[in-house]
Amino acid sequence: MEIDSDGKVNAQGNEVTKIMIDGKEFFGGDPSIVLKNLSADAIANVEIIDKKSDESELTGVADGNKEVVINFTLKESRKNNGFGKVSAGGGLDNRYFGNLNYNKFSSKTQFSVIGKINNINITGSNIQDFLKNADGVDGDGDDEEEEQNSAQKTKSLSGYLNTGVAGVNVGHEFKEKKSLNGDYFYNYSKNDGSSVSKRITFSNANNFDYVAENEYVNTKNDHNLNLDYKNKSNPNNSLIIKGQLMSDAINSYSNRMGRYFKDEELSTKNDNLSTVDRDRKRANLGINFYQKLRKKGRSLATGLKTNFNRSTMKNDQNTLIKEDKYSKRICERAEYHP
Repeated sequence: MEIDSDGKVNAQGNEVTKIMIDGKEFFGGDPSIVLKNLSADAIANVEIIDKKSDESELTGVADGNKEVVINFTLKESRKNNGFGKVSAGGGLDNRYFGNLNYNKFSSKTQFSVIGKINNINITGSNIQDFLKNADGVDGDGDDEEEEQNSAQKTKSLSGYLNTGVAGVNVGHEFKEKKSLNGDYFYNYSKNDGSSVSKRITFSNANNFDYVAENEYVNTKNDHNLNLDYKNKSNPNNSLIIKGQLMSDAINSYSNRMGRYFKDEELSTKNDNLSTVDRDRKRANLGINFYQKLRKKGRSLATGLKTNFNRSTMKNDQNTLIKEDKYSKRICERAEYHP
């Protein structure tokens, strides 16, 4: 088994799509949430499962659809008893952190609560998404460096980072193979900083000094709600209902102020103020019913799947270029409503 730098888990060369606890989903089966919030000393066994599709499990006929799933079996001493951990700390310059984790599992019900908050640059569970979408996280750089960074999927992290994570997972098995599972996860990230850089350009005629002052603030609020109902209590049919609601908002502010000096006299001013606001909402609902027919290998499958997507983006840019007594102001504004 391997875990890469992005937190993806691979088992025997295949990506693990879900991690379950005692055969039940834990926060939608998200591997990163499970690995970061479940204590290792609570686990008795680790199973790697080639899980068949729901239809294949009902009919017994392989359809070629499967996923690699890891199942953690808890120690008997941890079942029917609550367990978790709490830690907190504070320091100089108003720095702090706090972690909360509580779990209670029984044969029928599972309940988990997690919470994290800090301003000491410890990343939350979804920081990779934040880095991929936010502008200005990498601080200052010249045009060539910015072009290289824009071509990369993930930018480097600098400045101060504040993160907050909260989540709750509830699952209940009404009877064997009939269960309802739901979870809610919230992730907050704020990255802000400022930088000053100086550069000297040498030429045959004159030397130019360049001073840049940059400041940026990027925030993200992410909500994720999952519902999963399964009824496989009847050996001849099964009903599966899955729903998901996701909402994320990204707000970016960047102010870049550049000054060119020739013979210690101000030659050119280049100021750029940029704000980006993006809001995205997604929802999906899937209902699937499988009926096993009398003849072996035959089944009836019917289902409904619907998706909802809404995305809005607002981009404001204000650029002021001043050379000697000549100045030019450029204002750009863009709104995107798909």
